[in-house]
Amino acid sequence: MVVYLNGSYVPAEQAVVSVDDRGFLFADGIYEVIRVYRGRPFRLEEHLRRLADGVAALRIPFRDPAGLAGIADRLLEENGLRDGDAVLYIQVTRGAAPRAHAFPPADVPPTAYAIPRANVLRPDEPGPTLPHEEALAGAPEVEEGRFKVPRIVEAEP
Repeated sequence: MVVYLNGSYVPAEQAVVSVDDRGFLFADGIYEVIRVYRGRPFRLEEHLRRLADGVAALRIPFRDPAGLAGIADRLLEENGLRDGDAVLYIQVTRGAAPRAHAFPPADVPPTAYAIPRANVLRPDEPGPTLPHEEALAGAPEVEEGRFKVPRIVEAEP
């Protein structure tokens, strides 16, 4: 399995995140889970927009959420997931810095991680053959027609 970590595509067993990463220490980050049907991410633009809104709300200096579309495409290709159903998990944290409760200096780069997995949300249930609105009816991530922002931790106003 090839994953994306901080600008590199590496085998999952070689991906290393610092024990000083604020996502690990403080749950200081945000994530997105994107369903992939027949090799195509479902509502990718909306998910990436929500991720961009989330990192902005948390004031994480992640500069290129739109670039994740190309990363998703490459991960699906390199992991042989172009023809099946999958899940793409993306996480962005504030990065690794010495443990302190205050935000780290602005020059600390965020940690960006992405991994695709073949059909893991409900492996015992068949998914819809085509993505459509009915597939989302009653899903916890959809509320009154608007995606909720999944956060590791809630941002303070």
